[in-house]
Amino acid sequence: MKTSLLSEIKTAIQIALFKHTDMHHVASDKHKTQYAYYIIIIAALLGLIGGQIFLPFKPTIGMAIGMAISQVIMTVVGIYILSIIAKGIFKGHAKHDEFFRVMGYTMVIGFLSIFPMLGIIVAIWGIILVFVILKVVHKLTTGGAFGAIIVGIIVMGVVSMILSPLLAKFGFGYQMQGGYKFKGPDGSTGVFDYMDKDSFKFDVDTEDSSGTVEMDAGKMKITTEDGETMEITIHGME
Repeated sequence: MKTSLLSEIKTAIQIALFKHTDMHHVASDKHKTQYAYYIIIIAALLGLIGGQIFLPFKPTIGMAIGMAISQVIMTVVGIYILSIIAKGIFKGHAKHDEFFRVMGYTMVIGFLSIFPMLGIIVAIWGIILVFVILKVVHKLTTGGAFGAIIVGIIVMGVVSMILSPLLAKFGFGYQMQGGYKFKGPDGSTGVFDYMDKDSFKFDVDTEDSSGTVEMDAGKMKITTEDGETMEITIHGME
């Protein structure tokens, strides 16, 4: 049967609805691997678009693209790490590519990330899906599936701390530096420049006034449009 991206997205929706038959079908078909990548990439791009439309703090286009690329890389790495944990520690039965294909298809729920307000729902839905897929594809016990998820979260936390600075260094991250455009519900606008964890600058311009907030090594400086300043030292950040 001829396949297309649209037909595979329909299959992905069935997997997201916990259809075991479709999980097994995708796991066993090597030709589905490319579509797993496509769905992961589309989910990242839709998240990028949703952030630009709905979030008050909007990363610049260049940074948003970097964030999307970083998300794709971390998703792929995370899926394979979880499969290694499931197979190596909890005696899972699936091949890593089989597990990747099914997990990649579940990222269709990430299409909802175009609406950031649905983030919690997507996260809970995703965790339940991972649990079910570990049981169906890797054939883990209930305890094994729980254990794999917990160990996977811990390992990915460590991996994220290692990879994120590297991705940022090569232009695929957003943790180190960047500029965010801001627009509030009242029409206020501004730019937030983030240098590192202790340093940032926030320029804001509203209908009534404008000003700047700067943070550097634990010292915050607030400057109004009249040139008046106020300095605050935050202890523990110096």
